[in-house]
Amino acid sequence: MLAVGVRGAAWRGEVTPWGDVLVDGEVRLRWFIAADDRWYEPARETTVRQRQISGVPIVETRVKVPGGDAVQRVYGVANFGGAIVVEIYNDSSLPFAVAFDRSDISSMRAPSPTGVQGIDLPSSSVVFPVGHHATMRVAIRMSANGQTRSQFSTNELEALPSFEQVERGWLGALQISSRVDVPEVSWTTLLTQNRCQILLSEPQIFNSQ
Repeated sequence: MLAVGVRGAAWRGEVTPWGDVLVDGEVRLRWFIAADDRWYEPARETTVRQRQISGVPIVETRVKVPGGDAVQRVYGVANFGGAIVVEIYNDSSLPFAVAFDRSDISSMRAPSPTGVQGIDLPSSSVVFPVGHHATMRVAIRMSANGQTRSQFSTNELEALPSFEQVERGWLGALQISSRVDVPEVSWTTLLTQNRCQILLSEPQIFNSQ
C-alpha cells in the first residue's frame, strides 16, 4: 500500500492497490463507479492501474470504463487541522456516477437524492454524478489523534489545495532540504519516493510547557 499524509502530523493514511483509503490500518472509505454499462468495484477489476504522481504522496488509481478511465487521486493536506482528500476525475467520453460507502465525509455538493441503486452497499452510502471531464472532490477531516472530525463547510472544502498544488509543495520541500542529481529518471522517482516516506515519518514534536 502507498502512504499519504502531511509532514509532522500524528495521523497517516494509506491507499490500497485498488484505491480504498485506510487510516491507522482501518478502512475509512471505499469507492465504486456506476458507468454506462454496469457498476465497477475497483477491488475486483482487472483494469486497475496505480501510480504515485512524481513519486510524492499523491496516489492516482485508474479504472477502465466505457470511453476512458475513472480516475481517483488521494492526498493529504494540512489545512484546517488536516484532511485526506479524494478527487474523482472523469477521464472518459461519457458521464458516470461515483459512490462512497459512508456519508460522514465532506463533499462539494449534496449527494444524489435517489441514493445508491443496483449494487449492494451499506445504507449510509452516497452517490454523486460526475460529468464528462469533470472532477468530484470529497475529504475525510482528521484530528490530531487520527480520528475523523466534523465535516468541512463547502467553502472550506473548495479552499483545499488541488493535487497539483500539493505536488509542487512536496517537490519544493525536497529541493529545499537537499538536492541530489541522478542520471536516470527511474532512480530520480525512487529517490523522491523514499525521501517523502522519511518526511512523512518525521516525529511530531510537542511543547511540554
